[in-house]
Amino acid sequence: MRLFIFFALLLVSQNLDACTMEPNQWRQVESFSAGDDVGVYALTDALFQFKDKFSREMAACGMATGPVTCISAQYETPPKVIDEEFKNRLQEALEVVWPDARVASQSLHETDPAVLASMATRLPDGYAVQLYFSAIKNRCINLIDENFKLYQLFRLVLREELHLFIRVLDRSGNTVFIDEFSVSPTILVDPMQSPIGGFLIRLEKNSSRQLVVDFGPVFEGGEHVLRLNDAFRQPSPTPPLFDHQTESLEPQQHQH
Repeated sequence: MRLFIFFALLLVSQNLDACTMEPNQWRQVESFSAGDDVGVYALTDALFQFKDKFSREMAACGMATGPVTCISAQYETPPKVIDEEFKNRLQEALEVVWPDARVASQSLHETDPAVLASMATRLPDGYAVQLYFSAIKNRCINLIDENFKLYQLFRLVLREELHLFIRVLDRSGNTVFIDEFSVSPTILVDPMQSPIGGFLIRLEKNSSRQLVVDFGPVFEGGEHVLRLNDAFRQPSPTPPLFDHQTESLEPQQHQH
């Protein structure tokens, strides 16, 4: 039995090498909208870019770089409101990017500049932040590799888009920072079905904070590990992936 498992693993590992060396012919099998809520990846990516630029500009002026408190948040579409679920998601995203950031306990629906300035003066410290979300698009694309051997390779693509307007007020109620950030993080997950089971062989996140996890060695019994690919460098700021608006895609070849 152990000898059979050994040869099975050897056979699969040879096909895994082929998977990484031979071009994949991807065929789209499904494409659908994933809703119009602000995605967690896009939100985190936009806040990360905001923190980076805001901190640099405030430090260059000899001003404190935080903490920040979100006192207002609106969607571009008026009927869509910021509910409690979104407030919790916003708080979690802020904590990932900015551990000392806060979301105001009261409603975030206020838009009047005079009222917002008054709210900023009542903060115990730091800055008040106003957020405005627009151009929200979430898309899922499922593909299958037509270059079939003993394994079957799939690709799951999640793309989120967001345009975020940010206004920052100091405790005097004065605006000290205004900017806009457009982000479109893309997550790729490559699962594989083989004679000895299913494996996750690649996870790639294209955003301001690049992350790639590759397939590691296969051990007896089918166990395998994932390893962080520190050497990966994104070739361009915007990943050359599929157009999220395209409903039908022709087979494309990509070299892994």
